[in-house]
Amino acid sequence: MCALPLIYPHAFIYKQTKEFAEEVDLDRAAGLVYSSILERLYTNEFEWQQIYENQSFPIDEELVRRAGLNPEGFKWRGHFWFEILKEKTNATKNGNTDNNSVTVNLIATHLDFTRGEQQKPFRYTYEAVIRRTLPNEGARETNEEAPREGGQQK
Repeated sequence: MCALPLIYPHAFIYKQTKEFAEEVDLDRAAGLVYSSILERLYTNEFEWQQIYENQSFPIDEELVRRAGLNPEGFKWRGHFWFEILKEKTNATKNGNTDNNSVTVNLIATHLDFTRGEQQKPFRYTYEAVIRRTLPNEGARETNEEAPREGGQQK
């Protein structure tokens, strides 16, 4: 019993250090997972309807592997979703009949990670500006003079 007061502070410090090191590893992993998600956004792997509806996506083994992490050694599970913070559309101005309108979105990507029976998730939020060029609604309806497949016109 005399040794317990001598050992307890060291055991406590060890436990706190280990938890801190795991959180630092999670910070690094969250950044890598976010970069993989951003790459998927860039290649249009998410439907805009899913983004507008704040649909939740799992952080699964495939996403962890794409982020360059080892899925077997990754102890965390979670999900992510997008939130549109601001949106600005620049449609046709001053009677200009361009075939395209530009939409700029400020999007927040939220990542939640949990491990085991942990109740409160670790949440990471990253923001990005995304610029999209969309055909105008009027141009879509009267698209008779647009080139067909193969670059030929009517």
